[in-house]
Amino acid sequence: MPEIGGRSLGRRRAGARLLKARLRCIARTIDCGEKKMKNWKIGRRISAGFGAVIVIAIALGLFAFSRIGVIDLDSTSITVHRLPTIYLVGQVQSNARANVGWVFRHIASGDSREVESIDAQVRDASSKNGTMLGEYEKLIMTERGRELGQELNKARAEVNAARDEALALSRSSKKAEAAAVANKRLVPADVKYTEALGNVMAFNKTAADADSTGIQSAVAASRTGILLGLAVALIAAILVSLYVVRGITRPPAAAVGLVDRVAQGDLTHT
Repeated sequence: MPEIGGRSLGRRRAGARLLKARLRCIARTIDCGEKKMKNWKIGRRISAGFGAVIVIAIALGLFAFSRIGVIDLDSTSITVHRLPTIYLVGQVQSNARANVGWVFRHIASGDSREVESIDAQVRDASSKNGTMLGEYEKLIMTERGRELGQELNKARAEVNAARDEALALSRSSKKAEAAAVANKRLVPADVKYTEALGNVMAFNKTAADADSTGIQSAVAASRTGILLGLAVALIAAILVSLYVVRGITRPPAAAVGLVDRVAQGDLTHT
């Protein structure tokens, strides 16, 4: 145990010596830099000061530009993809619910004119849904979105098959069979279809919320970064001004001091 403790103490001492050596090296480097800067001419000092401020301004501009890119990307995602998708799917859902109601009206109706009118409305709504779903597929950007789109198309195909069969039976005056198909196949298929539509809407709403949060975070980061950059630039400008003023006033002050000493009879500094 004493041997182990001695080794540990030796390592700590060696580490402390290494740290001291590194600190001395850093101190020498800083001191050397300060001495070199003291020998700079006024023009070089001014140039270095303005250069530092310009570098800060450029860094601030690049940071702000990067944040603007994030905001633009997220806002584009919301306005070009998420919101149109939610609107399209909402319209499809509304037409799908209306179609189910028209199927039952078709079955219950005995008026040939009303039946023809319902057939036309069903075809029109189905055609509109097909067009809107085609537009929705163009807006899909993620793998999860494509999976939800496939589930939606599968559920729609089941609804369309049950609806067409029920309407065909109703046109043939087989009202009881048509009602059985509508209740046993169309209604359950419509429930799945509605659920698939809801999943698409929920997914896009969640994505839109995430994009909105990203925009808010980017705006907050931009504000913080800009304020911090302005503060750093202001401090740098003040320090540069003081440094330049010291460089300008120090030589005349030294000359005045020398003249005063010579006037008092001290010729040791001449």
